[in-house]
Amino acid sequence: MRRNLLENLTGSQFGRVVFIGVIVLLLEIPAAMVHDVIRERSRYQESAGRETSALWGGSQTFQGPRIVARYRCDPPYQIGGQPTRGGVFRDVVFLPDELVVNASTTTEVLSRGIYEFPVYRAQLAVSGKISLPDVTVLGLDAERVELVDLALVLELPDRRSLQRISTVSWQNEQLEFKPTLAADGSTGGLRAPLALPAADEPAAFAFDVELNGSKSLFFLPLGRATSVSLTSDWSSPSFSGAWLPTERNVHDAGFTASWQVPYLGRTIPIAWFAEHPPEAELQTIAFGTAFIPGVDAYRMAERSVKYSTLFVVLTFAALWLVDVLTKVAIHPLQYLLVGAALSLFYLLELSLAEHIGFGPAYTLAAITIVGTILLYCVPVLRGRLRTAAMAVLLASLYGYLYVVLRNQDHALLAGTTLLFAALATVMFLTRNIDWFALTARRDDDTAQA
Repeated sequence: MRRNLLENLTGSQFGRVVFIGVIVLLLEIPAAMVHDVIRERSRYQESAGRETSALWGGSQTFQGPRIVARYRCDPPYQIGGQPTRGGVFRDVVFLPDELVVNASTTTEVLSRGIYEFPVYRAQLAVSGKISLPDVTVLGLDAERVELVDLALVLELPDRRSLQRISTVSWQNEQLEFKPTLAADGSTGGLRAPLALPAADEPAAFAFDVELNGSKSLFFLPLGRATSVSLTSDWSSPSFSGAWLPTERNVHDAGFTASWQVPYLGRTIPIAWFAEHPPEAELQTIAFGTAFIPGVDAYRMAERSVKYSTLFVVLTFAALWLVDVLTKVAIHPLQYLLVGAALSLFYLLELSLAEHIGFGPAYTLAAITIVGTILLYCVPVLRGRLRTAAMAVLLASLYGYLYVVLRNQDHALLAGTTLLFAALATVMFLTRNIDWFALTARRDDDTAQA
């Protein structure tokens, strides 16, 4: 009874296609399970990456030095429309007239479990010029305020990443940075007290900084004229931010880049009161580069799973053509086993990629799965020529997928082209088949059996 029911369902070609479609839908279940595994393993990698960044240093944004001047405002100076009753001290932040940063990074790879993360150590030579702060830009009356204190402040959001900082060269003196509160009241600032510069000419400063970081290195253009040059041994940078480099040179041994940012190109003022920093504006003017790691195995594996249905459909279409064009009948269970092998490819690819990299893992997994399917298809297809044709098809599919994964910008075009070519091939090979006669002949064969 059950055998007759199965024969009735699969006796006609239309019924066989419907049955194959049901198998394709069933194979979406293991594909979804593999996708969940990829996301879970990706979360493990992200967690390990956060732990590594916390210990070594994360994305760095070098904010450059600021000049913090403390003024004593004497009566009858007004604050908020109300006259003061005594001297009031206010901190004012000024930006350098000129800021020059010559940076270089050396990279290395840290391991945490089975995961590897690229990190860098940055050496920055910072120099510039400072003029005597002019309080009139903030609406203060220069005759009613007195400059009490002047300091060079360097804000470091993550002071643990700081490895070394030199003294500040200032007017033939060597001044030492000391930990202090940042200008906005948060922790992380370094402060070096400065002697007042002459009113008629700017004074030069210079110091060196060495810090650890990962993922990216950005800079803030906090000078009236800002010049930044960056040299690195990393060969795959991704320049981004408010400004792209004016000059760049990327090669196999690393890259060099330089930025020139004029004062008028910024969106921040040249001075502000320390208690009201323009944080929102500062976040929009950073520029620099991200250190893009090699091929992300999880991202590539996730993209490859998206093509699982396409692979199953094309492989089943080839088997179905053998069924239609020859007298070789392929059982639905044989379709299911071939589909299971195709689904296992993605899990095998992922597990290998965590240890040997995506490229070798993809190649090894493809060879393993294609070899398994071909060994199974030798007795199923009953002919070396048919098996060889299946080998060419599977090898072409996996080769085509690898090209698509490596070229994301043209993935949609490549996938659409492949689908169109497959459909056109099926239509061409079956254009002369009399489906009604074929169904009748199989019905007669079934009746005689």
